[in-house]
Amino acid sequence: MLASEAEVEIKLESAQATRSEDMSRKRMATTQRIIQGKVLSAEDNTPLPGVNVIVKGTTTGTVTDIHGNYQLASDSDAPTLIYSFIGLKTEEIKVNNQRELIVKLESDVAQLSEVVITGYTPSGNDVNHEPVIKLAEPIGGRKAYDQYLKKVCAIRKKRWQVK
Repeated sequence: MLASEAEVEIKLESAQATRSEDMSRKRMATTQRIIQGKVLSAEDNTPLPGVNVIVKGTTTGTVTDIHGNYQLASDSDAPTLIYSFIGLKTEEIKVNNQRELIVKLESDVAQLSEVVITGYTPSGNDVNHEPVIKLAEPIGGRKAYDQYLKKVCAIRKKRWQVK
């Protein structure tokens, strides 16, 4: 059976539409750009391993290697990268035309203020002795602090009650 001209024309249009969709997908895949860089300490320019690098507004991210290097792909032309690490200030950097970024992270004293480390030299020859590390705790312990908070809240509540 011979197909009518209308059927042939519909099949051609369908094939052309499929080709243009495939080309659009290929273009979208090629618009993904690779961003790489290195994260260093601002204090002494040493590489920082384990820094989280995330494309803002997405779930795309990576972690720096032992030499502070990272590489990730982004669909955006000008993404904003978020660099975060415990004890260091979080940085947000907008990537324009750069292919490689060198980022220096500064210490965040506020994050480290809650850790108290107590060290001493053990007497004797015990080489396997581990240092003692204590976290900051309120005077009198947490139970005493909770009681104090309840007492203060009760006093303030009485003061602010409308008569």
